[in-house]
Amino acid sequence: MEHVQIHPTGFVDPSDPDASTKVLCGEMIRGVGGILLTPDGTRFVNELSPRDKVVAAQLATGAAAFPILLNAAAAAEAGKHVELYTRKGLLKRLNGVSELAEFILNPPRFVETNGSATATALAQVLSTTLAQYNAAAAAGADEFGKRYFYNAPFDPDGAFVAGWIVPVLHYTMGGITMDSNGAVLRADGTRILGLHAAGEVTGGVHGHNRLGGNSLLECVVFGSIVGKALAEEVKQARALAAEAAMAGGTGRPAVAASTASTVGAAATQATQGSAGDGTATAGGWRQVDRAELSLHTTADDCWVSLYGKVYDFSSFLEEHPAGPESILKLGGTDGTAMYETVHNLGMLDDFTTELVGELVG
Repeated sequence: MEHVQIHPTGFVDPSDPDASTKVLCGEMIRGVGGILLTPDGTRFVNELSPRDKVVAAQLATGAAAFPILLNAAAAAEAGKHVELYTRKGLLKRLNGVSELAEFILNPPRFVETNGSATATALAQVLSTTLAQYNAAAAAGADEFGKRYFYNAPFDPDGAFVAGWIVPVLHYTMGGITMDSNGAVLRADGTRILGLHAAGEVTGGVHGHNRLGGNSLLECVVFGSIVGKALAEEVKQARALAAEAAMAGGTGRPAVAASTASTVGAAATQATQGSAGDGTATAGGWRQVDRAELSLHTTADDCWVSLYGKVYDFSSFLEEHPAGPESILKLGGTDGTAMYETVHNLGMLDDFTTELVGELVG
């Protein structure tokens, strides 16, 4: 877990400055020409540097939070982003360096400022900072190695949009070790059976610095790989369970809806064979006649015949994407015709453990 990615710009919400989670201030805010300042009103970094370089420069200042500043042109280019952040109270519209100075002198409560500084003195510092930035933009380079100065110059008497930002934990590049199929591995490289992983919890995919957008790609790719692997494992486990259940020709006992009810008692009796003797067909399946099938119609005990086989879907009702009712209304009947309007025979391969027997009569 030694490789942790820190993002340089997470907004401090003035209404909840101590919140443990922050709203990310997107990199486009710096990309359109936003600049970072110290609480003393000076610049300290090339705002377009990689995230880790900007964070290192932030930490080197010793400040707890930093003003981020856009002029009117940059704010206009950022468009709906600025509108959203302003509506949330994360950015504030200001006029000229005088209002900007007042804004900086009233920071989030955890930020230390120069107690002796006045708004007039800070406004002078800010004017000097902006003049230096404008000169660097005209020259095409500044002392921090910046070469691109989008939407410069900054008019010290113009309109601004400003907010407070802090470095925030953004992504962890280290984590659980897995193989190419997403199976989790022990420290000695052996596999932990039944345990898979995908996404940020895993380690080793991105190296020391994740590229933007790759976290989503990682989730999609390895999520798909793990999903397919799990589906295959479940399919194999169900097949083995079905073979074991059918080995003695006894089939799968039904669950009575209520042991106190007449229907429930009859269903239990029929399942155990005293009414329908539970004999097996030549193929090894237990025989279920239509009379027995018709006893299983409740949410706790729902049997449906499909393609000549009888399935107990009781435990699957709540998992059904379309809801339990579409299965429950077929309970106790042959639902093949209705099933075929939406599904296909191959999908039943995943329901071997729900198989009760073969419909006869």
